Amino acid sequence: LVATTLVAVVSLMLIAPNAGAQGDEVEVTVQPGLAGVVSEAPRMPVRVTLRSDSSRTVKLELTTSLGTQYYEVELNAGAPTQTDAVLLSNVDRIEATVRAPNGDSLGSGDIRLDPKNISANVVGVGASIAGEKEPWVTSSIAKIDRATLIPLDSSALDRPGALDALNGLVLGPADVERLSDDQQRRISSWVAQGGNLALDQARTDPLPVLGTTAEAGARTAVAAGWVRFTDGGAASGDWSKVIEPAGAIDSR
Repeated sequence: LVATTLVAVVSLMLIAPNAGAQGDEVEVTVQPGLAGVVSEAPRMPVRVTLRSDSSRTVKLELTTSLGTQYYEVELNAGAPTQTDAVLLSNVDRIEATVRAPNGDSLGSGDIRLDPKNISANVVGVGASIAGEKEPWVTSSIAKIDRATLIPLDSSALDRPGALDALNGLVLGPADVERLSDDQQRRISSWVAQGGNLALDQARTDPLPVLGTTAEAGARTAVAAGWVRFTDGGAASGDWSKVIEPAGAIDSR
């Protein structure tokens, strides 16, 4: 089966989802990263979307040069079904194959990852600040590097590997209020392992999300990571004073 050609928007380092060939019984779309943005993090979230004209149970194989992951997926007629996975990022191709219970192929799709389109600094931005914008690029503090900013709603933080893909996370007060207890625990763990959390509000004690003591000033060290108060800088669009150069972490 022939896969459609990969389309990459290089200026924003986006990788477009790649769909399987027409005529397949199941349409397969593979999208690596968050919103098509792939970071230099050691692990990469991948979303596979399947669509079929009939309801059925299928087997999904997600294959790279490092091996294959297997999933059982329930499809509803005409409705897209999404499967989220986490893969090691040092691969150049991802292939998704859908099979019937008897092993017959029902459809496939693949995508190639171009190292030139991988972002060195990827920052998630809460929906209360970013709205429904597409990912965009901005300078970090002192123009040390360029960062790709990805709008995130609260559900995006539930995707496996989402936090692994981020160098930084910027949340407004409304975003913090919408976080579930589980999301707060996972963000707290991510910060402790080296994550850079920017809270776009005035300093307050204890730290929102983490619930621990805030140090004097706008910046608090938390184990290997940081929590910063940016006092509305993100909401006003002053990103060059908000976004810091940072290294991605593996928050397993």
